[in-house]
Amino acid sequence: MNKTPKNRRSFFKNILQNNSKKPEDFAREIKGPPHSKSRVWLKLKRNKSALMGIIIISIFIMLIFFGEAIAPYDPLETDYQNILSAPSLDNWLGTDFMGRDVFSRILAGTRLSLTVGFIAIAIGLSIGVFLGLVAGLYKSWDNLIMRFIDVLMAFPGLLLSITIVATLGAGLQNVMIAIGISSVPLYARLIRGEVLKVKENDYILAARALGAKDIRLIFQHVLINIAAPIIVYSTFRVASAVLAASSLSFLGLGAQPPDPEWGRLINQGRQYMLIAPWLVLAPGTFITLAILGINLFGDGLRDALDPRIGE
Repeated sequence: MNKTPKNRRSFFKNILQNNSKKPEDFAREIKGPPHSKSRVWLKLKRNKSALMGIIIISIFIMLIFFGEAIAPYDPLETDYQNILSAPSLDNWLGTDFMGRDVFSRILAGTRLSLTVGFIAIAIGLSIGVFLGLVAGLYKSWDNLIMRFIDVLMAFPGLLLSITIVATLGAGLQNVMIAIGISSVPLYARLIRGEVLKVKENDYILAARALGAKDIRLIFQHVLINIAAPIIVYSTFRVASAVLAASSLSFLGLGAQPPDPEWGRLINQGRQYMLIAPWLVLAPGTFITLAILGINLFGDGLRDALDPRIGE
C-alpha cells in the first residue's frame, strides 16, 4: 500500500492542529507569499531604460541634499585673477566671467532647479485633483469647471506662465506658482476623464447603494483606482516643469542674482559662448540629463503599472 508522502502528512497535520486558520492561510503556505506587491518593482528591474532613469534620478536627489556640501568651492566666491579659465583639474568645468567655479555653481543650482519643478507640480496636482474630482463626480459643477479649464488651455503653458510671473513679479516663488497654475488644466482634464470611467464600475455603485458618503468613495475607491495614471503623468510633468523653470530663469523672470539656477547660468554664459562654451554646455548638459532621467523612469513606470503588459 502506498504511503502518504511526508510533506502531505505534515500539511494535513497542520490542518488538524490549526483548525482556527482560514483557508487562504493554508493557500499562502502552499503557494508562498503573493507577488502582486512586487510586480511593479520586478518590471522596473527588468527594464534597463527605467533602471538607468532611476540611477540618474538618484544621483540628482543626492545632489539636491549634498550638492553644496561636496562642491569644491563656494559657488558665490569670485576670483578676478581666474576669469573665464578653461576646464582643468582645479576647475573641472572652468570658471565664469567673475572667476566663480562653474561646477560648484551647477551643483548649488541643482537644488533650486529641481525643487522648483517638484513644488510646481505639487501645486498643479493638488488643485487639479480637486477640480477633476468635483467635475467628474458632480454634474452640476462639471460644465462650470470645464469651461474654466478650457479658458486656461486656450493659452500655451509657457505663455500662461510668463503672463502670471509678469503679473506677480520675478522670482522663484512666483515661477513655482505660475508653472503650477499652468499645469492645473492638464491635471483636471485627466482626472475628470478617469473619474468618469471609474464611477460607473459596479463597486462604486454598490458602495453608493450601501450608503457610502462621498468622502469615503473618493479616498477608498476613486483615488486608489486612478492613482496609476496620475503618478505616471506627474513623472513626465516634473521634467516639463524643470525645463519651464529653466526657460523662465533664462528670460530673467525666475532666479535672480546671485542664485545659480541652471537657466540663469545659461543666460549669463551665452554672451561668452564663442570664447567660453563651457558656460553654456555645462548647465545645458545637466538640464538634459535631469530631463532624460525623469523621462526614462516615467516610461518604465508607465509600462510597469500597465496591467496589460505581462510579467
